[in-house]
Amino acid sequence: MHGYLHERSNEIAKDDELYWLGRGLEAYRRHIGAGPRGWRAPSFAFSKYSLRYLLDAGFEYDSSLMCDDIPYALKDGNASLLEFPVDWKLDDFPHYAHNRDLGYRMPISSPQRAMEVSRSEFDAAWEFGAMDLGLASGIGITRLYARQGRRLVRTARPSVRPRAETDGRGPLDAAL
Repeated sequence: MHGYLHERSNEIAKDDELYWLGRGLEAYRRHIGAGPRGWRAPSFAFSKYSLRYLLDAGFEYDSSLMCDDIPYALKDGNASLLEFPVDWKLDDFPHYAHNRDLGYRMPISSPQRAMEVSRSEFDAAWEFGAMDLGLASGIGITRLYARQGRRLVRTARPSVRPRAETDGRGPLDAAL
C-alpha cells in the first residue's frame, strides 16, 4: 500500500497519520478483499510513529527507507517489520518528473534511459550475486558504482584484479 492521498507521514500530526493509514486500509480491503502485506510511504516519508502504526495494522514489510543495500528488521519492542531499502536510482520518478506546479523541473528522460539505469543496477546485482556490496573498508556502496569502480581499476591497472571477500554481511568487492 502507498498511502491514501499521498500524504507525507513526517509532515502531518500523529493522529492524522493514523487516520489516513486507516482510510487507506479501508479502501484497500474494500477493493482487494484482504489487507496489504507491505507498505511504501508516500515520498518515502516515514515518521517516528509509522513503524508502530504499520505493526499494529499487520504489515509484514516496508520499503520506504534509504539507509542500506540489504534488507533488515525494523524493531519496536518485541515486534518487527522487514525493511527492503530503496534507492532513488531504482525509482522511475527522477526520470519522468517535471511538474512546474510542484516545483520539479528536471529534464525528462526517455524510457530507454530509465531502463538503462535499471538494467545496469540489475546486471550489477546479478554479477555480485547479492544486494549488499562494500569496499574493503566496510563502507557500503551501490552495485552499479562498485562495478564501474572495478572496471576502472581493470582498465587503469590491467594486472590488478579485485578479489571477493566476506565480512559476515555479504560479498564485498575489495578496493585495491
